[in-house]
Amino acid sequence: MKKTIILIILISIIFIVGCSDAGKGYDSFVSCLSSKDIKFYGSYQCPHCKDQKEMFGKTDLTDIYVECDPLGRFNNPECLSEGIKAVPTWKLQDGSELLGTQNLETLSRLTGCNLNE
Repeated sequence: MKKTIILIILISIIFIVGCSDAGKGYDSFVSCLSSKDIKFYGSYQCPHCKDQKEMFGKTDLTDIYVECDPLGRFNNPECLSEGIKAVPTWKLQDGSELLGTQNLETLSRLTGCNLNE
């Protein structure tokens, strides 16, 4: 009986922690990047792109991420028209590009988007 109660309590704690805002990620930061039309160009096959995505935790990157290699061929028209030749590439609001995996503090400093909101 005691084991069952302890198990129920542990499962409840795990559920509450999993549903808390702690796992929310950087929604406000990504929203700010999106409002400034900042884009992250990548490929599902790229390990550096995967690392970059993981920095954002569980945050939905749909509004800023552009998949350049959807069918295993670097042929997304948006990537081609933007002149993307390597991934990950970040296009900033002033038209400049950042190549390679960027830390979030650098992105925050260069874009004016606050990481802590």
